[in-house]
Amino acid sequence: MHDATLELVRASAEAAEQQLDAAKRLDAAALQSATRRRQDLLFQLGLVDPATVDTDHSELIAALDRLRRLDARLSAVLRAGLEVLESVAPQGPPVVYAWNGRLRGRKP
Repeated sequence: MHDATLELVRASAEAAEQQLDAAKRLDAAALQSATRRRQDLLFQLGLVDPATVDTDHSELIAALDRLRRLDARLSAVLRAGLEVLESVAPQGPPVVYAWNGRLRGRKP
C-alpha cells in the first residue's frame, strides 16, 4: 500500500508541474485539466488508510516536500497573474455616449 501512496504523491507532483506550466503560459484549458487530475489524485489519497503508510519513509517525505514546494510556486504564479490581469482590467463602467450626446462612465 505504501508504494501506491508514494506513486499517488509523485503523480500529484507531476500534475502540479503541469498546473505550474499552464499557469505560466496563461493556458486556462490546460490549467483546468491538470487541476481536475490533481483533484482525482487527492481523492484517491484521501482513501488511503493512514495506518498503512510508513511516515518515516524518506522517499515519501521527499515527494511530499517536492509537492509542497510546487504548490507554493503555483500559488505565487497564480497570484502574480491575477494581479497583472486586475491591473489592466477596466475599472468601472466603460465610457459611452448617453441619450443626450454626452459622455458618461469612467473618466480617463
